[in-house]
Amino acid sequence: MRLGIDLIFGCVLATTPAAAQSTTNELLSHCETFLRNYKALGPDTFQLAREPEAYQCYGYMSAVTQFAYLHLRDTTTGAERKPFEFVCLPPHVQVAQLIRIFVNFSQQHPERLNEQPPLVLLTALWQAFPCNK
Repeated sequence: MRLGIDLIFGCVLATTPAAAQSTTNELLSHCETFLRNYKALGPDTFQLAREPEAYQCYGYMSAVTQFAYLHLRDTTTGAERKPFEFVCLPPHVQVAQLIRIFVNFSQQHPERLNEQPPLVLLTALWQAFPCNK
């Protein structure tokens, strides 16, 4: 089951424009561009300058957010499971908030900038939104 979740996660991320980012450092650069150009207009709307890197960050984080809210059914037991069992995002979390969390974590951990982005992102989200089981 875990392998299936990892494969699905990989496929979701591979379909986003930011999937070409091979290191956290590259994604961090794109997300810093997003934050420099981001202007909130309301709870669910924002304005963003025409910076391709900013949209790559947003697309990557949007895919992760959508994936995190999925509920998968284990075909053997019938039990529902979340793709990220150790990360519990609050309802209706804003993608911009996740971007800020990722950027802050990445800036505080420069030793992780050459790692794969999903590993660093999931660690940042786990620290920000751990599940209380």
